Amino acid sequence: MRLLVVTEKCGPELAARDGGARLIASLQRAFGDDLAIAQFGRRADAAARWHHPYPVTGGDRFSRRLANASFVADRVREMAPGFTDVAFVHVSMQFAVGADSLPGVRTWTLPMFLTPSYVASGEVVPAAYTEAEQRVLASTGRIITPSHLERRQMSDEYGVPGERVRVVPRGVESGLFPPLVRSLRGAPLLCSVGSIKRQKNTV
Repeated sequence: MRLLVVTEKCGPELAARDGGARLIASLQRAFGDDLAIAQFGRRADAAARWHHPYPVTGGDRFSRRLANASFVADRVREMAPGFTDVAFVHVSMQFAVGADSLPGVRTWTLPMFLTPSYVASGEVVPAAYTEAEQRVLASTGRIITPSHLERRQMSDEYGVPGERVRVVPRGVESGLFPPLVRSLRGAPLLCSVGSIKRQKNTV
């Protein structure tokens, strides 16, 4: 298996490490040299084999992703023949990649954030962006999300059959929490550690 990962970011500094960057780090550990990263848009990260600056750089991120969709699709079609699988990290990376436009290659959609999550966090999403999400989710056959909420969003808001979506939790980066053995005095106290982000709109 040779995996091409298509993304906008893949190696932000640890303080800004988000779910997408953690996902890519997990894929790199799992696939090693059988994985290559094609990064679009922002400044190049060292982990990317290829970096393609967007030709359209103005406007908000939603409009920018829509305007550059064909550019992303063209570059992916050029690179895909060297791989057995292509994983799109964020649904917008797949906006102009049709269901049959990568013959002989399996595609995987890792949607990350969809319109309902953006709207819940107070962002204004163009209707054309949501329609593009709908087209991708209607045509792709392999969807993986770490979130049961996002799985419900895809079913309720986009009509995606539940059996087409697999929920695979991301887990935690073990390197950030070195093991520590302690002897307990009295009853144990339990603590849950997580991130709180306005974008997720949950605590």
